[in-house]
Amino acid sequence: MGNSNVALNFDDVVKSSAQPKSKTAKKASGKEIITNASNAVKDAISNIIKAKSAKKKAESDIKIAETPVIEFGNGLKDDRAFEGDYNKSYKVQGKTPDEVITFVTANKFSHNEDDEEDISELMGEENFNDLMPKDYTIKVKAEIFEDPKLQKELMKKMGSKFNEFFEVESNRKVISTFDEELYKRFDADKVADIKVLIKQSKPSIR
Repeated sequence: MGNSNVALNFDDVVKSSAQPKSKTAKKASGKEIITNASNAVKDAISNIIKAKSAKKKAESDIKIAETPVIEFGNGLKDDRAFEGDYNKSYKVQGKTPDEVITFVTANKFSHNEDDEEDISELMGEENFNDLMPKDYTIKVKAEIFEDPKLQKELMKKMGSKFNEFFEVESNRKVISTFDEELYKRFDADKVADIKVLIKQSKPSIR
C-alpha cells in the first residue's frame, strides 16, 4: 500500500484531476472596411442598419410601456399570494382578446451582506436561517499556484487524497490567431473537416 504522507507533485495532481470545461472561443475582430460589395449587399446593409435602429427604438418603448404592467402584476401577485393563491406568472389582457402578455417573476434575489443583521432582525433569526441559509464554496488559494513551497506542503498533507477533496476544471483555448493559422497550415478539405469539430461562432451583424 502506498504511503499517504509521500509528497506528490502539485502540477501533476492538478492536471490529472482536471475535468474538461467547454467554452466558446473569442471572435477575432477585423479592421479593414470592404468598400466594393455589390449594390444588393449594400442595400441589405442599409436595411439592416435601419432595422437595428428601429429595434433599439422599440426596445426603449417597451421599457417605458412595461412599467405600469410590472406594477400591476406585482400588485396582483401580492394580493393573491397573501390570500393563499401564489403564482409567479399571470397572463394579462390588453384592450382586445388578442393582446395578451405574460407577467413572470423569478425566484432570484440579491442583498448586501452589511444588511444581514437587519434582515435577521426583521425576519427573526429562525426564519432568517431557514430562508437564507449559508452556502459554502471551497477554493484553493491562488497563492498556492505561485508558491512551490506551499504546493509541496499541501501535497505532503493531502497525499493521494487530493481528488477526494477538490474538483478541478480545465479547458482548451484557441490562440488569438487560430482562424488565420488554419488557412496557413491546412488545405481547404482539412479546414472544412476541422470546423466540423471546432464550431466557429455565427457572424454577427451589428
